[in-house]
Order: sequence, then structure tokens, then C-alpha cells
Amino acid sequence: MKGSEGRRGKGIHWYPGHMASATRELRKVWSHIDAVVEIADARIPAASRNPLFLDFEPEKPHLLLLSHADLADPAVSSSWLENYGEAGVTAVAVDLRAAADIRLIRGQLLRLQAPLLARARKQGRLVRPLPCPGGRDPQYRQIDLHQPDGGQVVGPG
Repeated sequence: MKGSEGRRGKGIHWYPGHMASATRELRKVWSHIDAVVEIADARIPAASRNPLFLDFEPEKPHLLLLSHADLADPAVSSSWLENYGEAGVTAVAVDLRAAADIRLIRGQLLRLQAPLLARARKQGRLVRPLPCPGGRDPQYRQIDLHQPDGGQVVGPG
């Protein structure tokens, strides 16, 4: 993507190379993904999301985590959550260091995954349950999306 003309008439590429590369890689694996966990900063939710991720087809079950909720204004976070809910986006404001919030995220993921598992069983396909806490199940295909330097604290996933 090009921005405006630079000093010597050359186009300025405003979209960082690592973001373009990540978007290309994501497009390659998109058909193999079961669910999307997007991580945004609760202090700046709109600015810390990448709208390109949301344009991929087909749509995938999606959970938006607003991290650093402990540092954000609770009233503002509540307003964002209400707006996302009205738009049909499942979003939760969390502190990714808090065990209670990790349990909340796991519960949301189990809810998100239930229809996928039911459909897979009905079609006779391999069922990929969520991995146990602290472990990874290589058969569950989840992708975690976030903007670089979004202030997230993320483990493997």
C-alpha cells in the first residue's frame, strides 16, 4: 500500500513490511483456522485492531480480548464492550495476568468452540477440543491476532 509522495517523488510505504508479511501468511492458513482470538488494548481498542483481519472470508468464530483492562477506565471499557456486543462481536475486557480472567477467556473459548465440535462430530470429522490449561493440542487450530506492540502479554497459542 502506498501513502503520499516522498521528497524525491518516490511513494512512501506506510504499511510496515512485517504487517504485510503477516497478512500474507494469515491468508495462506486462513482456511485451516477454526477460530480467531484477537487481542486489542482496552485503553485504545479501535486503534489497536487491524481491520484487514476482519475482512477475510469465510468468517471464523471470533473472540476479541481487550487486554490491560486493569489500566483502562472501567466505564469506557464497558461502553466499548456494549458497542461491540451490539455489532455482534464477542468481546471481553481482561487483565491477562489475572487467573480469574484466564478462566473467563477459557470459558468464552469453550462456548465459541462448541458449535464447531458439534458440526465436526456430525460430519464424522476429527474433533479438536481445547487443550488443557498449560498444554497445547496441536490438533486445535486457533490463531491469535494482535497488532505489534499492542501491549499484550500472550503465551503460546
